[in-house]
Amino acid sequence: MNTITFCDYLYKSLQIPVYLYDHKQLLYSFPEQNRYTLPTENYLNQLWSDSGSLCYCITNFYSYYGCILISESEESIVLGPVNYLPYSDALLHQMHKEFRVNPNETSEFNKFFCNIPMMNAETFFHTLNFIHYALTGITENFHHVPAMSTAAQTQESINKAYYSDSYIFNDSNIHNNSLEIEKNLFPLIEQGAVNELRQYLSMALPPNLGIIAKDNLRQTKNTFIVTITLASRAAIRGGMVPSHAYRLSDTYIQQMENISDLSAIGRLTYHALIDFAQKTHDNGLPLKNTAKDMNQVINYVHDHLNEPISVESIAAALGYNRSYLSRRFKQELGFDLRAFIIRCKLETSKYLLTYSHRSLSDISIYLCFSSQSHFQNAFKKQFGLTPMQYRNQTSHE
Repeated sequence: MNTITFCDYLYKSLQIPVYLYDHKQLLYSFPEQNRYTLPTENYLNQLWSDSGSLCYCITNFYSYYGCILISESEESIVLGPVNYLPYSDALLHQMHKEFRVNPNETSEFNKFFCNIPMMNAETFFHTLNFIHYALTGITENFHHVPAMSTAAQTQESINKAYYSDSYIFNDSNIHNNSLEIEKNLFPLIEQGAVNELRQYLSMALPPNLGIIAKDNLRQTKNTFIVTITLASRAAIRGGMVPSHAYRLSDTYIQQMENISDLSAIGRLTYHALIDFAQKTHDNGLPLKNTAKDMNQVINYVHDHLNEPISVESIAAALGYNRSYLSRRFKQELGFDLRAFIIRCKLETSKYLLTYSHRSLSDISIYLCFSSQSHFQNAFKKQFGLTPMQYRNQTSHE
């Protein structure tokens, strides 16, 4: 086997740095790199001092290097470092000292390490085991090189990183403003206050949730996920049906993952927040002030709109007497349950008319109206125009 070719393909497959040594002298690095990103002598000595052919060590910056000694030769393959969490500014600053990086080299140094794919320890160990087996045909247990292995050492390192981060963040006026956003933004979604939310978003700073990813794009995407998740919870508190809020949240997150432009993600965030507030407003149901048993009825209706539901079928499914359910629902919410079912179906039809290409016949069948004419008549009675007129006014094409 050509070891150089093997290491080249190994790097191209994993995108984790790979180093080939012979008699403890570096032959090749994949990718080619500057001397200041190479594994330090300290970690190499830890790896080579082990008696096994497969070992790893833990660095002072919470990453792992792995080493495989090739049988019947003096060659060794070193992989790493890998880290399960993104590098903070404080850790990178610590690494600059450890790797003896000149001030004019720090930018390239940071870029190199932050571009290494994140991987948890268990996956890394399995990867090393696989490579070792591919090279030697032998399975072998790990030989652990002790480094920061005790609970006390780990806690000390975490405390050091935490307080170093705090110093840097305070010194540079970087702060996590998620509490401020939760106090001001999400209550507006819960209240369905669309106009007030637009005004707030026009003045508010963008969310800064701290360092939660290794690069700007992933940071922005992770911030989007957190923001939309909290927005969906606010909408549920405001009366949006949970299954609908979760589905809307999933839809926005899936849409976001296909975007690679930061400004486009920002625009999608704005649109999503307004959408949640608008749907909470349109829902018009004070679920947070409604008795739990009637919330159950409301959620059941929303979850079965594409079925031929009736007061009788709901009562049977939830274990109520039909007359009691009708009386209790009207007493609690102020309107008839049968009328509520029709209204919910018609509200759903508005979204289908606007955002889908389904025909009127398909929509009436999907929502289980007795006929297309029944659907059209009910829609016009409720909204003052026919379904086709509504589609022509609201279609986004």
